[in-house]
Amino acid sequence: MKADTHIAAIVLAAGFSSRMGKMKALLPLAGTTVMGHLIDGLRQVAGGPVILVTGHCADAVEEQATRLQAQPCRNTRYADGMFSSVLAGVRMLAGQKDTDAFFLLPVDYPRVSVETLHLLAHEFKRSKAPVTYPSYCGQSGHPPLIRADVMPHILKHSGKDGLRGALAAFDSDSVCVDVENAAILDDLDTPTDYERAVRILDHTYEYRHFFLQGEIGIGKSTLLHKYIKSHREEMGGFAVSRGYENGRCRRFVLQSVQESLLPPEGRTPEAKRVFLREREDGWEFFPQVFEEWCVNLLTDEQEKGFPLFLLDEIGGVESQCPMFSGQISRLLAEKRCMGVLKHRRNSEIQANAMREGKASTYARGKLVKQIVRTGGRIVTLTEQNRDEAGEQLRRFLSTVRK
Repeated sequence: MKADTHIAAIVLAAGFSSRMGKMKALLPLAGTTVMGHLIDGLRQVAGGPVILVTGHCADAVEEQATRLQAQPCRNTRYADGMFSSVLAGVRMLAGQKDTDAFFLLPVDYPRVSVETLHLLAHEFKRSKAPVTYPSYCGQSGHPPLIRADVMPHILKHSGKDGLRGALAAFDSDSVCVDVENAAILDDLDTPTDYERAVRILDHTYEYRHFFLQGEIGIGKSTLLHKYIKSHREEMGGFAVSRGYENGRCRRFVLQSVQESLLPPEGRTPEAKRVFLREREDGWEFFPQVFEEWCVNLLTDEQEKGFPLFLLDEIGGVESQCPMFSGQISRLLAEKRCMGVLKHRRNSEIQANAMREGKASTYARGKLVKQIVRTGGRIVTLTEQNRDEAGEQLRRFLSTVRK
């Protein structure tokens, strides 16, 4: 697809890179630099001007920007924060003609794929929405593609909540495009992030976590349990089972992976593990099952040194349990994990039934980011990719056994 001369781009590269310890825009990546790799990708879709906003180390960054045929825009107030760079870039673009829309993103996102950029451009041409966001597993990320007539609103914005705050007025008319590119959520903040990006782009990275998501009834847990059967003795964590009465699902039950290897009389009584039960007036949630029983289980198993943890059907109302959520965060940061992530729609159905809609949706988005930022991969299971997903599961498990 030919680059659209009416689509421009603004790249923000003015920050201090304090957590990285080096100017991240100039770090080598994929045969060029972080900014070079990002701009090369943008050029394949955005045929209009590419503006690079500079600040810290401006001379060195602008020298490379010129070589990359990007337009440098120096922000002398970069110490005021990222939104000051947004304003500087938008002011410069607003003074130029023939722009229908523009990508806007920090230089921290060099792995955003050309395919993702094309999908956003295609959707913009169809809908002409004020803002078109990429979405991975239900979580929006970078870069938004912003219609040109939104620029005056951005320039008038007070700065509260940054760019997101400036664009909030257009939320009801904006659209999200589902993409299979987790890089829209994965920025470069630290040397660990940079090392991960280098290895992903040279195809030597082994994902630390593997999660399946998909529609209700697609067989996520069935596929998962098919492949973990021979690994259970070396796994901590939990699975979710369903209790049926008269052919109808009436309860959801946690099951320890290790206890599943024991005879029934050696397991924790089911009554202590039921976390959702249907009542006459709806579903009743028992948070103590996660906050007490499950937290104690995971803490004990983490101390025992299990190399892999099963986290089954996470991303629902249990995300509202702070102690449990904290334990999951520690596992993702310190161990290798796999499991099933509730699909966004499944999570919303459960949350709405429990009257926890907005809070649970936000918590699920935060969990998706945690999985991606700690080196995880989330695969959406379909009828068409079942065999491929199974092979990916097999390869992931083989790396855990090394």
